[in-house]
Amino acid sequence: MIYYYQHLKSVNSFLLLILVFCSLLLFPGCSEQRINDPFVARVGDSFLYSSDMYRDIDSSSLTAAQKQEYIRNWINKEILYKLAVDAGITEQEDFLRLNAESQKELAGALYLRSVIKKGVMAPDEKKLRAFYEESKHRFALEDDLFFISYAVFGDEESAVSFRNLIDEIGWEKALAKVKLQPGFKAGGINSREYRFSFFSGGILRVAESLVPGETSFVLHNETGYFAVMRLEKKLPAGEIPGFEDIRERIEENYHSVRVKELTEELLQKSYKEFKVETR
Repeated sequence: MIYYYQHLKSVNSFLLLILVFCSLLLFPGCSEQRINDPFVARVGDSFLYSSDMYRDIDSSSLTAAQKQEYIRNWINKEILYKLAVDAGITEQEDFLRLNAESQKELAGALYLRSVIKKGVMAPDEKKLRAFYEESKHRFALEDDLFFISYAVFGDEESAVSFRNLIDEIGWEKALAKVKLQPGFKAGGINSREYRFSFFSGGILRVAESLVPGETSFVLHNETGYFAVMRLEKKLPAGEIPGFEDIRERIEENYHSVRVKELTEELLQKSYKEFKVETR
């Protein structure tokens, strides 16, 4: 199950967009071959190396399809860049103006990122709880929130065996016991699930039919997997969850607010330093 967090728009997202955009304008592919670093794609004298690709994407969860998509996008970008150079685009006034503006945005974004990295520290428990108490209105639920323990299996026999094991030794011990078995696919305890994020309407209806502490029968979904779940508790839309129920969401909000405050402080100070005026 996936715990969906409602993210605030933050400066970090803005910085990422700037960095990606500017990289397209400023940094065409490498034009020199590297020793002991095999390239994975080539367009003329431009090379995409494994080290560059894995620097940009998380290799631990990279699938073959995602790798091919990344390589295809890189090739397309290089082809378009070379066509633009051949057509004289990089000598045109519009390109030079956009390139200059992009350099300013990229430099500013990298500077701001370094300031945020140094200035926004993880809060201690006291500060985080104080933030939660002062801004509880931020955390009112917009949708029903279910706290669910679950286990998913690739075959019905394993799921039924797990369901019976729960009655004998309890959910936590049963889950720990089956995690190393071949039929086990995924599982979790006290996972957060919003109403709209359930995998299917059928699973949602089962969750709604359970009372806190009750375990479902073996469920079979359209993907062919079998699952068992237990409803720990449910919070209705409009309610403000307790601190521990949404700790990670509180941490994310705290970070977003601090980034915004730090950015505003920096800019206000710089307005005076650089004698900014408008007419």
